[in-house]
Amino acid sequence: MGEVGEVVELVQWLRSDETGGAAPGSHLYDRLKLELADVAGVALRVAAEHELDRNAVRFPVETVWTVAPECD
Repeated sequence: MGEVGEVVELVQWLRSDETGGAAPGSHLYDRLKLELADVAGVALRVAAEHELDRNAVRFPVETVWTVAPECD
């Protein structure tokens, strides 16, 4: 819970027009990345890449693309 509180502390008072301050490369982005890794207890990039690989198998581009060609 303490780690979650640290994440909340970083963003709780941001106005909606300030959320762009969390863009990659920003100080806020770097802080969030570290705190979220603490909360999750795993390397978030590794977990995200694993999820992308899993979804590539579950939802092959060829199948998804033919179902929704209007996304072009």
